Amino acid sequence: QRLKIHPMVVGVVVLGFATAMPEMVVSAIAAWHNQLGMSVGNAVGSSIANLGLVLGSTALVVPLTVSASTLRFEVPAVFLSMGLITVLVWDHVLSFSDGIIIIVGFFVTVIQIRFSVLRRPHEIKYADLTLESRESSQVTSQRIVLCFILGLIAMFLGSDFMVYGAMGIAHYFGISDFIIGLTIVAIGTSLPELAASIVAAYRGEHDIALGNVLGSNLFNMLAVMAMPALIMPGEIPETLLYRDIPVMFAFTILMLLLCYRPGDKCRISRWSGGVLLSSFVAYSVGLFIFAN
Repeated sequence: QRLKIHPMVVGVVVLGFATAMPEMVVSAIAAWHNQLGMSVGNAVGSSIANLGLVLGSTALVVPLTVSASTLRFEVPAVFLSMGLITVLVWDHVLSFSDGIIIIVGFFVTVIQIRFSVLRRPHEIKYADLTLESRESSQVTSQRIVLCFILGLIAMFLGSDFMVYGAMGIAHYFGISDFIIGLTIVAIGTSLPELAASIVAAYRGEHDIALGNVLGSNLFNMLAVMAMPALIMPGEIPETLLYRDIPVMFAFTILMLLLCYRPGDKCRISRWSGGVLLSSFVAYSVGLFIFAN
């Protein structure tokens, strides 16, 4: 708000990337330890969790009303990023050159999102939740930066502790690293997105809540997926291409179908949130029952 940045840019770039940092770190660590399945599973699984768990839970708490322009400009970027990953892993190999392409796509996407907002100034509406309305006009910039940094560190450490604890339990029960990445690790690293989206929605910043989810998914497909490609390239599990990536596309399409309304506004109701959340639960349970 101090820099007069559009809330959608805040949601996609700032919150989306900041809350997705645990995915990036965990994927990098997993790739470094030659756990390619866990690394790529975390990227795809977190994207599914963002749409099913995060967006579904947020809509259950606070039904979301977002501008149609949000879907018109940002959702295509998500589809393009998912399409890029699908094409690159079609040969069941995630190579170093794939990582370079993914990183380039990441920077191009960030620049494109920024300029897409600048090209539609008539649609820019700054938050009603202004600094003045919250009686925080006296708060110094240093304190704002400190709160942001401390909050980011707390989210990162909390997710990190929970993920590694869950990994230990999962290994104890003999669950594969790939399934761990798709479920336990993905859910754990998605907790910052869940917290940020619910808080944003509760404060009336619905565009930020959805932008956080879309931004995190862009980050997962581009920056997070690039980690295993650059650190430990290799063959990916076949089921990722034939089962989990199609599920990720299906969740994105389901989100669009549930929130589409004619006009300038789109609404994600509690019923839609329930559908997204229950679909995610069914997918996660199905992985443990049928996957090996």
